[in-house]
Amino acid sequence: MATSVVLPDGKVLALEDGNTAFDAARAISPRLAEAVVVARVDGEIQDLRVPLRDGAKLELLKADTPEGRDTINHSAEHLMATAVLRLFPGAKVTMGPKNHGDEFYYDFDVAGRTFTPSDLEMIEAEVKKLIEQKIKFELHSVHKKNALTYFESLGQKNEYKEEILSWIPEDSISIYRCGEFVDICRGPHLPHAGFIKGFKITSSSAAYWRADATKQSLQRVRGVAFPNKDDLDKYVRRLEEAKKRDHRTLGRDLELYLVSERYDTHAYSEKDEIDLYVGVDAEAPLDRALVEHTLGAAASAFPGRTLRRTVKFGEAPKAAAGAGGGDEARPRLHVRLRGAAAQESKSAFRAAVSARKDADVEVHFEPHFVEEIGAGLVMWLPKGGLLRTIIEDQWRKMHLEEGYDIVYSPHIAKADLWKTSGHWDFYREGMFSPMSVDGHDYCCKPMNCPFHILMVKSRTRSYREFPMRLAELGTVYRYEAAGVMHGLMRVRGFTQDDAHLFCRADQVEQEIHRVLRFILKMLRTFGFEQFDINLSTRPEKYVGGLEDWAKAESTLAGALKALGLEYTVDPGGGAFYGPKIDIKLVDALDRRWQCSTLQYDFNNPERFTLGFVNAKGELEQPIMLHRALLGSIERFIGVLLEHHAGALPAWLSPEQARVVTVSDKHNDHAEQVTQALRAHGIRASFVRSSEKLGAKIREAQVEKIPHMLVIGDKEVEAKGATVRLRDGSDRGFMKTEALAEFLREQCAIPVVT
Repeated sequence: MATSVVLPDGKVLALEDGNTAFDAARAISPRLAEAVVVARVDGEIQDLRVPLRDGAKLELLKADTPEGRDTINHSAEHLMATAVLRLFPGAKVTMGPKNHGDEFYYDFDVAGRTFTPSDLEMIEAEVKKLIEQKIKFELHSVHKKNALTYFESLGQKNEYKEEILSWIPEDSISIYRCGEFVDICRGPHLPHAGFIKGFKITSSSAAYWRADATKQSLQRVRGVAFPNKDDLDKYVRRLEEAKKRDHRTLGRDLELYLVSERYDTHAYSEKDEIDLYVGVDAEAPLDRALVEHTLGAAASAFPGRTLRRTVKFGEAPKAAAGAGGGDEARPRLHVRLRGAAAQESKSAFRAAVSARKDADVEVHFEPHFVEEIGAGLVMWLPKGGLLRTIIEDQWRKMHLEEGYDIVYSPHIAKADLWKTSGHWDFYREGMFSPMSVDGHDYCCKPMNCPFHILMVKSRTRSYREFPMRLAELGTVYRYEAAGVMHGLMRVRGFTQDDAHLFCRADQVEQEIHRVLRFILKMLRTFGFEQFDINLSTRPEKYVGGLEDWAKAESTLAGALKALGLEYTVDPGGGAFYGPKIDIKLVDALDRRWQCSTLQYDFNNPERFTLGFVNAKGELEQPIMLHRALLGSIERFIGVLLEHHAGALPAWLSPEQARVVTVSDKHNDHAEQVTQALRAHGIRASFVRSSEKLGAKIREAQVEKIPHMLVIGDKEVEAKGATVRLRDGSDRGFMKTEALAEFLREQCAIPVVT
C-alpha cells in the first residue's frame, strides 16, 4: 500500500507504507538524507524514524535550523548522560529541560558528590569520543507497565524514573537509548552523534529534585552543542564577553545594589569570595607593613579564595596627656572578614594577624551581609538608587505624555481578592504563603491587575470615560524555586512597569497600535534597536469564546502588519485568558531578552463583573489589555548593564562628570566648576583627594564615568577644565560655560519619534 506526503513546495512525494521522514529524504536525494536531522509533520516536530501518515505535510529540517539546533542540543544532553554513567558508576540521571534551543542540562544524583572542574573535563572528553564513534540514538516504544523492568535489565531503574512514569497518562511510552544510557523521552533525536561538530560543558551547579529544597540534592551539568566548530568558537568568545559583562559583577564593582541568590538552607561555599576590610591607624612605614602582613596572612589561610580587599589608612593615635608626661599611644590594626570559611582557617588567620606585637590588633568575623534579608530581595545602594530613579522618572514622563494615569496599589491584599482573580487556583505555587491579620488571610501581591480592575469598578462608568489607561510601577512578590535566583534577572521581589487598558470594542484596534508604537519608542529611548516579536495564539485550555479569540488574534496580527513589524506565530502559546504579543529585545551579544508584552484578557472582566454604561444606556463589559514595556525594573537594569558593559549612556549614568585635580591648590576652582555644572542640571562630582592625577583618572575610568574634567594651573587661570572621555580620548580645554553646554548636549535624553 502506497503512502504520499506533501512537500513545502506543494509537490506530492510517493512512498511505501511505513516509510519515515528519513526514507522521504533519501528518496529526494542521498545528500539530503545525510543532512537532515529532524522533520516537521503537519506542523509538529517529529523524529526522522517515525512512520509517516498518508497525506501528511512534510518539511525536512537541517542542523542549521532552530529546530535542528534544538535537536542537536537534546541529543548532546543524552550523550552527556552516557558519559556520566561510564565515568561515575551508580550515578542516577533525573531530568533535563523541556526546551533545548540555547543549551542543555541534566540533573544527576551522584550520592552527594560535587563535580569538580577536572570531572567536567573528563565528561567532555568522553562525550567527544562518543561523537567520533557516531554512536546511534535508538528509538523504542514500550508499554508503561514494562518500562521499569526494561530499565532494571540495564541497571538504570531508580526512584526518579518511577516518579516520572507516574506522571505519564498514556500506556505506550517512547524510550531512547544511547550507548549504556536509556531514558523516557519524547524526542526527537539525531540519527547518530556525528552530526555534532562542536561540544562543550559550560558549568555545573547544585540543584534539587523538582526544584524543591526539601528533596534530594543533585548536580546540574550544563552544556552546548553545535552543527559546526565555528559556531562553537563564536559561542565561547561570546561566553567570555558575557562574563565580562555579567551584571552581578558590574553591580558589585560599581556599587549599585546588593542581592543574594542563596536560599535559607544553603550555606556559603568555601569557594566563594571573601570580603576583607583592613583599617590601619599608624605612622609610615609601619602602616604599609601592617597591611602587607594582613594580606599575606589571608592569602595563606584561605588559599585559592578570591579576596575583595578594602584598605583604609587613618591617623596614628596621639599620646594622651597625663601627669607623668603622657602615655604612649600604640598603632591600631582593625580587621574584619566576611564570608564562609572553615573554623581552622579562621583560627589560623586570627593567629597570624595577632602575631604582630607592634600594634593593637582586633579581628572580627561576620556572616555574609546579604543573607540577613533573604534570597532574591534587592537592596539598592545610593548609585543604584539614583540609576533606578532616573529610569523611573523617564518612564513616568513618557507615560504622562502618552495619556496614562499613574496609580498606586498596596503590597498586600486579602486572599479573597486572589481567589476572585483566579490567581489562587492558577498561580498558587508562585505566591508567598498567606499571613493572618485580624482573622483574615492576607497575601503579598504577585500581580497588580486586580487592584486596577477594582479602581475601574469603584463607581459606575460611562462609555465616554474610555479608554482608561492605568499605569503603575508596582512591586510584586513571587516565589522562585530554590537555586534559580540569578542576580537581578530572577528575584523574589521586583517592580513591574505595569499598565492595564480598559476600552470599548470600537477602541481596541487603535489602542493596540498605540501600545506597540509606545513599546518600541520606550525601548529605543534606552538604546535598543533590534527586536524579535512573537504572536502567541489560543492554547488547548482557554476561557472565552472561539469567535472572541479569532477576532483578538486577527486584531493583534493586523496591528503588527500595519506597523511593518516582522513576527513569528507561536501556535498555542497564548495565556489561557487571551492571545498576546511578546517583544524580545536583542542586546549587544545578540541575546534575546523578554521584556515587553501586550495581552488580551477575556478572564478578569468576567470574574470581577466589570461593566460600563454604553451609549444605549445598557451595561456592557469592557475589553481589558495587559501590557508591560520594560518588564521589571530590576531585570531591565540587569539587561542594560550587560548590553552597555556597565558603560551606561551619559543620560543614564548616575555620575555624568567627575572633576579631578592635579594638586590640592586647584581644589577651590574644582569646587566652583562642579557647582556651576550642577546648576545646569549635570550630575557632577568632586572629592578632595591627595592621590596622583593618574590614579584619579584610572579610578573614574574603572567606575565608567562618562566625562573626566581635569583641572591644573592653566585650567584655573583660563577658568575652565580639560575634558577627557572614559574611552581615553581627549576633547581639549573648555571654559566653564562652554563646558556646561557641551555636557548638556552629551547628557541629553535621546529623542525618539
